[in-house]
Parts: sequence; structure tokens; C-alpha cells
Amino acid sequence: METAKKESRSEKAARIKYGLAQFIGTDNYYQTIIPGVVHTDGIKFLAEQAGAYWLIDLVASWFIYPKTRAEGFQCWRIKLDPNGRGCRVDAWSDEPDKSTLIMRQDVEFTDFPIDELEWYVCHGMIGEGRQGFVMMLKTEY
Repeated sequence: METAKKESRSEKAARIKYGLAQFIGTDNYYQTIIPGVVHTDGIKFLAEQAGAYWLIDLVASWFIYPKTRAEGFQCWRIKLDPNGRGCRVDAWSDEPDKSTLIMRQDVEFTDFPIDELEWYVCHGMIGEGRQGFVMMLKTEY
């Protein structure tokens, strides 16, 4: 009986990045824990493949603050610590490290497989006559 080889972190990251590149728009919006904040098919794929629904919840939770809601276009980033145990999630008014920092949160432990990833959160239509914020991959913009 042959056992399946466990996928390494780098193999998992490569597989997920390849899958993410396939998203160039969305057919669906998925509600987060915060009313008025939704995510796209690409973000759903990321959460499923990386086991990172916690990341959607973390991002959405920042939208209870007026400072976060005040920015209509945001670039979010997750960056693993050099030790590979934790990560930092931050949001910027445009390109990270070259614009205004909106928020930053350190996470003590994660098994997120990708060293660094950026995505957008934009204000826009999220349903019939409803406006809110949409989390999307850069390729879905």
C-alpha cells in the first residue's frame, strides 16, 4: 500500500499561486462576518486552498473602524515573519510601503503557505442597490 507524499509548504504555495492567477474577475460575492464587506471567487479560493478563512475574518473585522471605512481603495498585504511562524497583515492607501498605512496587525502563529501576498479592498456595488467593500485578488480588479 503506497502512501501519498505530503505536500511541502513551497509546493503548496506554488500550487495556490498558480490557481490564483486563473482569476480575472468574479461571478459571486460572498458575505463576510461584517455586513457590507464581501469577498470574491478568488479570495474564496485562497481561503479554501490555504486554510485561511481566518484571514478573511481578520480583514473584515477592521471595517468596524471609521479609519478603515474612510479609504475607498486599499491594498492589503500578508507577509510571513522571517522565522516562518507568524505574519504581519497591513493595509495601505495604495502601494505598500509607498503610501499611507491604514492598519497593521501582527499574528503570532500561522500556517499560511505563501511568503507574501497582496490583494485589494475597494468600495463599490455589492448587490442590488447596495454599496460596501469588496475583497478581491489584484487580478480580479
